Amino acid sequence: IPVSEGQVVVGAASVNSGTSLMTFADLSSLLIISQVNQLDAPKLSLGQALILQSPDSEKSTASAKLYFIAPLASVKNNIKGFEVRGLIDRNEAGLKPGVSVSVRLALPKASGVVVVPLTAIFENQGRKVAYVLEEGKPVRREVTVGAIDANDAEIQSGIREGEEVLLVEPPETTKQA
Repeated sequence: IPVSEGQVVVGAASVNSGTSLMTFADLSSLLIISQVNQLDAPKLSLGQALILQSPDSEKSTASAKLYFIAPLASVKNNIKGFEVRGLIDRNEAGLKPGVSVSVRLALPKASGVVVVPLTAIFENQGRKVAYVLEEGKPVRREVTVGAIDANDAEIQSGIREGEEVLLVEPPETTKQA
């Protein structure tokens, strides 16, 4: 309510919109704005589910859908990350604008897959490659990378279980597979 008791208000006329006495907000649909670390940002996709937890109650949760991922990183609290925005479709938890919440993202999980350290994956002419030892010599292999975390990468194709990979790129004298 942007007016005080005793203040003069003006009715709407053809030349003005009058004095606004109050504004009603629809709290059933809210916007959530958060910051995601630069390491986690590539794992996000539009439409991904967000789970929001209110700090005042463990039972007070809401769900949202991710609809915006910033194209440019920003720095907050000396941490580089990306702004993300989600839309709370049904505010069943009774969250209010301006309230802090914790946001959980469902990131991909993989089990029973070939995993290598991130330092074993290299960019070569726009392609992801890894170097595998064959008969004691490094061989470049194009790889398909799946889920990634801070240290490791899932290899969907290009390396088989039990093969040895190099963590440094060998000199240009390697043969291609």
